[in-house]
Amino acid sequence: MTIAECLPRSEAQPVETQIPPPPPGLQKPQIGVSVDADGIARLVTPGTNAMPSIGQDPSNQPGKTYEASREESCKVEQPDSGKCICHPAEGVPLAARMSSLIQRSQTIVVHVMGDCSESMPLEITQGEVQLHGASVDSKSGKPRLVLPAVKVKKGSLRLDNLELYSSEIQVEAGSLDCTNCKITSTVGCGVLCLQRARVLLSDCEISRCMRSGIGVNGRNVELHVTRCVVSHNNYSGIGVNHQAKAIALKDNSIINNGYHGVWLNDGVVARWFGGEIVGNRLTDKEGRGTLLGYVCN
Repeated sequence: MTIAECLPRSEAQPVETQIPPPPPGLQKPQIGVSVDADGIARLVTPGTNAMPSIGQDPSNQPGKTYEASREESCKVEQPDSGKCICHPAEGVPLAARMSSLIQRSQTIVVHVMGDCSESMPLEITQGEVQLHGASVDSKSGKPRLVLPAVKVKKGSLRLDNLELYSSEIQVEAGSLDCTNCKITSTVGCGVLCLQRARVLLSDCEISRCMRSGIGVNGRNVELHVTRCVVSHNNYSGIGVNHQAKAIALKDNSIINNGYHGVWLNDGVVARWFGGEIVGNRLTDKEGRGTLLGYVCN
């Protein structure tokens, strides 16, 4: 869901209203519908413009960007939309807001508008939750989201453009799709894949975790890691204990980890599609498992 879809929409058709007779010499207003480039319809009268596209200034006020207008609009939650909110909200934890929304919609979209530290863990047990980080004026360009824990079980979580600090992300019998994020675990693995987890990581940095950057400790896991940097973790970059349904590693940099770059237990098979494994403290590849396509330096 795009941010434009989070904003209040006009009705698709003009509403029939009783318009009083105009004064002499004035014509009756002509009301119509205009659809802009983003597919949003609104009522217009002659001489007015349709709603601007993303990036345009809707108010034509000098110095006021559409990003600012979007933030103002998101401050007022639309309770009837049931699935799109902006966060943080003063005094209300993210987990509490989502708990009420998931009862009304199988998909929840949260636009994280700035840095926030949460007091409650985030647990996904049904439906789909999407967390999108708005661009912020910081070195990384990502809002920082601090959570006690993140657990995905029998549901799905999508993350993009966020700095996430947590004890670890656990995925069991659910799915995690993460793009353009920075993940740091303060207690365990950055991402821990348990039984029947499905995890897709693209263009992410997983670094400085207390244990391994990515850990697999359950069977029938599907893990796809693409164009990620897995570095400076206390244990291995990627550690796999159990045979998986599929493990594909493509164009990643697995560097400078405390133990091994990739450690695969006996019987584990993973596929390597290019990238680098260098500078890890003990070895770049270790364990009795097989990393197909990888040639040791």
